[in-house]
Amino acid sequence: MLTELRHLIKEAVPEAREIPNYKVPSFTLIPETKPKQQLMIVAYAKYVSFYPYQRAVEHFSDELKNYELGKGTVKFQFNKPLPKDLIKRMVVFRKNELSNK
Repeated sequence: MLTELRHLIKEAVPEAREIPNYKVPSFTLIPETKPKQQLMIVAYAKYVSFYPYQRAVEHFSDELKNYELGKGTVKFQFNKPLPKDLIKRMVVFRKNELSNK
């Protein structure tokens, strides 16, 4: 599932670079910028957490109503397919949010 998430992130933002950050897979969406809080993914025993951060979660809240949410986090269960289009749109949203700061 992490491999699939990595692929979706790179499809949405081809220039994204994976970097070690907080010992979890993290992505710099805008080259030559600080990687802090850009995008992260983490695997746990029963789910994968996707961290597009709070504004993205709020922006897509209607489409995320069937998923468990945390502050800036979406949990995807292993026994369900990933919402690929939604994930790609969230990645692009996060990139645009960072670009506008």
